[in-house]
Parts: sequence; C-alpha cells; structure tokens
Amino acid sequence: MTILIIVVSVLLVTYIFLLLNLSRGLTKISSFELIPSPQKFVSVIISVHNEAHNLPGLLSALALQNYPQNLWEIIIADDRSTDHTQKILQEYSATDEKLRIIYFSKTPSDFSPKKYAIDRAIENARGSIILLTDADGRPGSEWIRTVSSYFSGHTGMVIGYAPYIINPPYHHFFYKILALEYMSHACISAATTGLGFPVTCVGTNIAYYKSVYTDLGGFGKYKNYHSGDDDLFMQRVRDESNWGIAYACKPVAHVYNAPPSSWKQFFNQRLRYASKGFFYPKFVTASLLIFLLFNVILLVLPFLIIYEIRAFLFLSGVLIIKSFSEFILLYKFAGLTDQKSLLKYFLPAALLHVPYIVFFGLLGSILKYSWAGREK
Repeated sequence: MTILIIVVSVLLVTYIFLLLNLSRGLTKISSFELIPSPQKFVSVIISVHNEAHNLPGLLSALALQNYPQNLWEIIIADDRSTDHTQKILQEYSATDEKLRIIYFSKTPSDFSPKKYAIDRAIENARGSIILLTDADGRPGSEWIRTVSSYFSGHTGMVIGYAPYIINPPYHHFFYKILALEYMSHACISAATTGLGFPVTCVGTNIAYYKSVYTDLGGFGKYKNYHSGDDDLFMQRVRDESNWGIAYACKPVAHVYNAPPSSWKQFFNQRLRYASKGFFYPKFVTASLLIFLLFNVILLVLPFLIIYEIRAFLFLSGVLIIKSFSEFILLYKFAGLTDQKSLLKYFLPAALLHVPYIVFFGLLGSILKYSWAGREK
C-alpha cells in the first residue's frame, strides 16, 4: 500500500505541474494582440452528408456575416446525400451568388469521404483563407471578420472554440454537464496553442491559408482515416511547416454547435475522440497514457483501501487537490471565452470525471465506432 501511495503522489504532482504549464499557456493566449491587416478573400467550406435538417440554420447564420460581400464565398461539398440536402442547396444557391455547390458520387478508395469532400472544395476555392465549419455550426455575425483577423505575420492557421448550444432544447442538466466537459477539451487546445505546441482542435471552427494546405500536400498520410480532418491536419502544420498556429478565443469567434442528441451518438463521438490519441506524437500519447493510468488507480484504489481510514483520507485529499487544480484552470479559460456560467456544474462533472476518463480511454483503443453513418 505504501508503494501505491507513493505512485499516486508522484502522479498527482506531475499532473499539477502539467496544469500549471497549461495555465501559463492560457496567459499567453490572453495577451495575444491582433495586428490590423488588409482583409483577405475567405472561402467558407462545409462538407455535408444528409444534413437537410441542419443546413437552413447554418446558411441563415452565414447570411448575417459582417464581412465585405465581395471578399468571401461559401462552398458546400455534398457527399452523396440521399435526403433533401440537394434540394435545399439548390434553393439557397438560386438566391445567393456566393454559394457554390460541389456534388460527387464516388470517393477514391484511399480517401475518407469527408476529407475527400474538403479536398475537392479547397481545390475549387478562390479564397486565400480556408475557413471550415460543420452543418450544425452556428457562427455569430463577426465570425469571418474575427477569425480572418488572426492571420498576420507568421500565422498560417487559426483554431477556435465551438461550444455546445445550451439553449432549449439543450438546456437540461445533462447537456450542461456535456458542455462543461466539451469546454475542457477546448481549454487544452487553447492552452497548448499558447505554449507553442497545440495538440487538438475541432473541425467546426478551424481556418488556414489555402497555400498551407497545398504546400503540405493536403491531409497526407492521414487522408484515408475517417477522423482527423482537424487535429491530425493541424499536426502536419505544426510539425511539417514553418507557419505559426493561433487560437481565436474571443467570444465573437465562437461557432456554437449542437451536443450529441442521443446516448449512441455521444458514445460513438467520445470513442472517436479517444481513438485518435495513438496518432499524436509519442510524448503526447505517453502523457495521455500516464493520465489514464492515474485515473485507473484513482478508480480502483477505493476498493483496495475500504477498511483503511488513513488511506481513505489520503485518497480524498488527492481527489480534492486534483479537482481544485482543474477548476482553477477551467475558471481561467471560462473567463477568456465568456463561459463562466458552466462552472456551476463543475462538482457533478468532477465526480464523473475519473470513471469517464477510464471508460472511454480504455474502450477508445479497442472498439469500433460509427460516425456520420460510417464505421471506423
């Protein structure tokens, strides 16, 4: 038992040191200053597959963008939709000359469908900046203006926050917990970007120069992997180019999106997130495995010390210190992104955090997932 306590203590100290470094990254993000630069032509790209129920909301949000009308376009790549997607797109394109549609009926065997759709859209894009979101994304009116303003100096890619919608019908307690958990992912993304080594991002709010994409040869070795059109491509920009990556934390740069609508969708989405850890750099994967080990021990330890009061008090102290340190980091990020209202749900989320990490961390490496109608 003494050895186990020593191991837990070492892991806790390591974890707190990591959180302190992440906090330092958020400080750098908060001090980032936008340098005024000439506005550039922007191509907003969306890959869709049977998104008839989401497209009207997205297109309505895009119609409200406060950006010069002659300096942006919308390209929607329709990946073999079988619902009313084509009809909706045709109706909108008849009234909006900025909207361009690409249809295709076949995907090359060495290309994942979504990546192929994005690749085709980028190939046909007129903009120097590629700005991507999803059909369920709901950007504010200043989205294009704000994200494009981050492209100055050596910045060649901008990643942003895509918080979950928490208004009706997503206003129930469960969705608030999900929104807080999702915010923690964005916190890691922002903090590591501030440290100069971003490790994750989301495709609902991401942008890069078209030249960055073409110079790198697109998605490269990851092009046949169903997921990773966002973070795995970001790794290529980070590791294989000289371009810098910025994080757009301003609330006006957010793109809100709907949380999972069912347990099945939530389960498959989190499996997909967990499965990508093995495609990260070795030291990042190793850090994730250590973090998983820490949580496995915390989950198992209560069953080993149930009759040892001193050990139980030790474990309680570890959990309190761990949770308090996490809260401080999230509080800092929530202040930057105007999301402090979610912190009132921190305590129940903290109670679920350890089993959540262990469950998806272990299953993500062994189970297949279904995503957008396709299986891994």
